Parts: sequence; C-alpha cells; structure tokens
Amino acid sequence: MSEVAFMDTDKGGSGVVGQFVNADGGKMYSMWPSSFHHGFGRDSKAVTLQNGKRSIASLAASLSLNSSHVDAAHSYFKLAVEHKFIQGRKTETVVAACLYPECRKQQTTHKLQYYPYILQTNVLNP
Repeated sequence: MSEVAFMDTDKGGSGVVGQFVNADGGKMYSMWPSSFHHGFGRDSKAVTLQNGKRSIASLAASLSLNSSHVDAAHSYFKLAVEHKFIQGRKTETVVAACLYPECRKQQTTHKLQYYPYILQTNVLNP
C-alpha cells in the first residue's frame, strides 16, 4: 500500500483512505471508508477468480489431484472469465470443464464420467 491515511466518518467511525495494489502486481484499488468493510474495494472479477480457485481446489481434492492440476485449471478458469464463458453457467460446471482437460493432458485415470457423479449433476437432463 502507498499513501495510506485514516479519516473520521460522519457518524463517528473511522476508515482507511488510500490505494491497494493487488498481489499479482495488477490493478490498483481505491480504499474509501465505505469500501473498508467490503473487501478493500476488490472488483467482482477478482472475487470470481478467488472463488473459482477455491472451487477448483475443492474439486481437485475430491479427485485426489495435486496442486499442479489446480494451477493449470485456474489458468483455464481465468480464460473463461476473460471471455465471459462463465456467465449464465454454474461455477461448479465451469470448474469441472477447466479441470478435465488438465487431467487428460497429464494422463490421470479420471474419466469424464466421474465429474457428474462427483458434482451430483445430471448431464442428460440439465
């Protein structure tokens, strides 16, 4: 963080004013007293990426996959977010679609038929 200051609000509270730089070295986010309680002003894309990584890690754990699978699937998930592929789709379905090609690439024994069973999803009648 740089240029951090504290200020009093109208109702007697206090807050932080300044800018927050993402750990990836990316976008800078302004921090105002109203955003102090809402995740330091993070945008919805950053929250979506974080939730996606958490979902990928959860599914990978249920399939006994390692962290390299999670990282590669998260790269696919980032592409899906960038190209708005996730809009109107369940996150768990997109996560499975991101993890499956990495399993094929690394030649794991996980077949496509495992995913609907683990996700408890009927793929024939969505």
